[in-house]
Amino acid sequence: MRANQNGFSVYKILSILFFILLIFILTLPQMFDLNKQKKTDDCIKNMKKITEAVQSYYADRGPNPNLTMENLLSSKYLESNPECPEENIGDKYKLKINPVNNTVEVICPNVSKHPDHKLPPTPIN
Repeated sequence: MRANQNGFSVYKILSILFFILLIFILTLPQMFDLNKQKKTDDCIKNMKKITEAVQSYYADRGPNPNLTMENLLSSKYLESNPECPEENIGDKYKLKINPVNNTVEVICPNVSKHPDHKLPPTPIN
């Protein structure tokens, strides 16, 4: 196809429109935070992984009401210290162990901003 008088062909115009459309499609999730549910699910999975590590620690070594994330890491019950995927600023989870009820609660550092990042206290076997 020959170029028109201005030097633009139909193919050039269509390729520019497709390029703009592609950029819009790629930025759409960030503009409307379409990954919110995935981040919530990832946070819950992280908290469940920590809960399972505490249960394994208790099964192997017995009760320890002063158990911390550092203890779980140093004794290799956790490979790394997971972070909440919501803010991505190095927010670490906190452990709350209730020796009376024999339960563990993992608390997300961003629970005040994201109330759905919550896991109920889990019994330690």
